[in-house]
Amino acid sequence: MATQSVNNKSVSGSFRQSAIVRAQVSTEQLRRVVWWSFWLLIIASGLLLSQWQWQRAAEKQALLQQQQQTDSLVNPHLAPQNLSEVILTGQFLDTQSRWLDNRTLNGQVGVALLTPFVDVHGRGWLVDRGFMDTQGSREALDQWLPQADEGKDLLVIHGLWQTLDGTASGFVLDEQPEGKRIPRIDLMYWPEETYHFSGVLHLQENSQGLGERHRWWQPYQLTPEKHLGYSLQWFLLAVVALVFAITGRR
Repeated sequence: MATQSVNNKSVSGSFRQSAIVRAQVSTEQLRRVVWWSFWLLIIASGLLLSQWQWQRAAEKQALLQQQQQTDSLVNPHLAPQNLSEVILTGQFLDTQSRWLDNRTLNGQVGVALLTPFVDVHGRGWLVDRGFMDTQGSREALDQWLPQADEGKDLLVIHGLWQTLDGTASGFVLDEQPEGKRIPRIDLMYWPEETYHFSGVLHLQENSQGLGERHRWWQPYQLTPEKHLGYSLQWFLLAVVALVFAITGRR
């Protein structure tokens, strides 16, 4: 009986020891899964962001080449390509001017003047006539609107054409205008006018019709070189994460 009792205790001890070993192995496997899941997520995120920035650099480079290769269009009959330089001859419809709210230039807060323009062929264009500093004031800007002059001579203006879509026109929570102020560039704020093309012409600094206002709109916020730099940074982050995952686990 004594021998059987010893054997039973030995077997019971072996089971407990095996259970402890299995628990330790299970815990170690769980730690390994959590460890690699965490670092693989960081590595994958870094690679995806690197690829995205690389693609953005290629897109910006293509836009630059498109702008450089596109000839200036004079009173075009067809819709210009995005970022084309367009030259128009005609007159502004000053009474239809609106202020594009919440613009910035060199740290200053203000508005941009948007006015319909009719060329010599009778086609309607929306034109951005430049930035005006309001120093954040919400006071009425009617006194700064151009005065209508039906007998004025024809103007020759030129600028960069921006094709409008859901992204280009911007997204706002409240689309209702506030007097002459509008929250985004959208042709719906001029329902009385007929536009042949969906877009806006941003005047250049030396263009007629700009007056004392300044160009605020830029076709690209980041150069292709900066996008490539960000791509390299995200790629290096993924590499560092991989090295740390291997060495840290060891």
